[in-house]
Amino acid sequence: DFEKGLSVEGRDAHVVFDEKNDRYLLYSTIGNHQANVSQSRDLRNWESLGICLEFPELDPAGNYGSTTSGISSYLHSAESLHIIKHPLTGKWIIMGNWQYAISDDPTDFHGSKVREFDRNYKGKITDMGFACEMLKLNNNWYRSGVFGKRDYWKLGFTQIQWIEDGAFKIVKPGVLS
Repeated sequence: DFEKGLSVEGRDAHVVFDEKNDRYLLYSTIGNHQANVSQSRDLRNWESLGICLEFPELDPAGNYGSTTSGISSYLHSAESLHIIKHPLTGKWIIMGNWQYAISDDPTDFHGSKVREFDRNYKGKITDMGFACEMLKLNNNWYRSGVFGKRDYWKLGFTQIQWIEDGAFKIVKPGVLS
């Protein structure tokens, strides 16, 4: 029964379908830095496969945009996970708020290099918000994000362009809805 929950550890769940292995994968955040992955064939019965990546801590003095200034307690690196196949390489990319890793195996990112997103736009750090998802509209890609001051956040969209040797670069900074 869905009202009782799925017995999956963690929070901020994100589900994708792994066509190659005919299964659903559910990613969840454990603690502040760990990404857990579980699998299911029917979206009802889930088996935890364990931690698929531990993101390193972010620098509390780092510049992650005006949305995060003064709220370093929210710099949980594995928060709001989003996982997709990289549109240019077909590899799996796991994305937290400010970091990402790429792997051939959607259940294991341990050997992958964790990198921070390139937040530069015309030589300045650009606020991309947090709690992201990647969306494609009219052949353009966007990274959605939550922007603004705590408890007064708004949804915004940063236009991006995927790059083969990483995640993406910013084409146009976020536009608030």
